[in-house]
Amino acid sequence: MDPAALQPTHPSKLGEFRIEGVLGEGGSGIVYDATWGPRRVALKVLHPHLADTERVRTQFLQEAQRLQ
Repeated sequence: MDPAALQPTHPSKLGEFRIEGVLGEGGSGIVYDATWGPRRVALKVLHPHLADTERVRTQFLQEAQRLQ
């Protein structure tokens, strides 16, 4: 087996978050299984092409606030 095929296809870190794996991916972004300090969290990251629009960013932040 090719060793490159065993490499994770996700980043190991995003800011303060350590990425453990991918929980899911959809039309608006990717949800990572992540560790933030002592907490295990689901971290949703918008696809870059969507992060450029104010409407999508606003909806994303409103969704994050509701889920806190």
